[in-house]
Amino acid sequence: MASLPPDIHELIIRFASSIPDLPLALPNTQTLSVLSLKLLIRSHLPVGQKNARLNLIFAGKLLRNHDPLSAALSPSTRQSIKGKTPIYPRGPGPPLYVQCSLGENLTSEQLAAEAGEAAALEASLRASLPTLHLDNERDDEVLERPRGFDRLLATGWDAADVATLRASFLAHLSHTHTPDNMPLGDTLRALEERWLDSTGPAGVDGGDGEGMGFEEDEAGALDDQLWGTMLGFFWPWAAWWGTREEGVWTERRQVMVMAGLVMNILFGFLRMFTTREESL
Repeated sequence: MASLPPDIHELIIRFASSIPDLPLALPNTQTLSVLSLKLLIRSHLPVGQKNARLNLIFAGKLLRNHDPLSAALSPSTRQSIKGKTPIYPRGPGPPLYVQCSLGENLTSEQLAAEAGEAAALEASLRASLPTLHLDNERDDEVLERPRGFDRLLATGWDAADVATLRASFLAHLSHTHTPDNMPLGDTLRALEERWLDSTGPAGVDGGDGEGMGFEEDEAGALDDQLWGTMLGFFWPWAAWWGTREEGVWTERRQVMVMAGLVMNILFGFLRMFTTREESL
């Protein structure tokens, strides 16, 4: 559920006629409708124009009477010229300008109906506020639910055990990831969730990180072994450079590159001795 925008503390009503700008302070936009704003504006108009029909325009959009003011002036409406969504402070921000045009005069019956509709809309918005707050609290609970290894804290593990388990898990991941693409944040929590769901409670007994039952990624292991050995054997100098530069290859591939390099040296000595024996 999308959160409501912060309250707007000041509006400046700019009229299409010769009436000067009207600054308005609004304590709470969540319980006000566009129609309520029109009634507030009407109370500040000159006597001869108090009964005029009002049309409000904000950011090129005509505001509808029944819309809550917080939705009518929401961040989706307040787009900048460059297409970027501005960041709004939690406290009082700069005033917002709303264009107002005056139309024909309304009858007393129309004005009374307008006032009654505005009061009904305000009552409806006030009644909906507890529900909105409850939904927000439920959303916060879902967002704050522990993920990954942090779930184990609710089963009796202490923080030190969870930290040890996570360190062992990261050490395992370092064999298949370079420092540049190591999973972090939500990605790491998702991997921890997947491992917990696939291993079950028996796989995490003890809390010391030993015997956790990590399953090797066979495809990745075979890839590292094959290509690492070939690189070390056929391109030893290039492979030597790759092992010296941090983050180029995973730790497992670096080991296999060194194994291929050793094999290259052994084959070189073997060929040298064989050639010498043939020449004798």
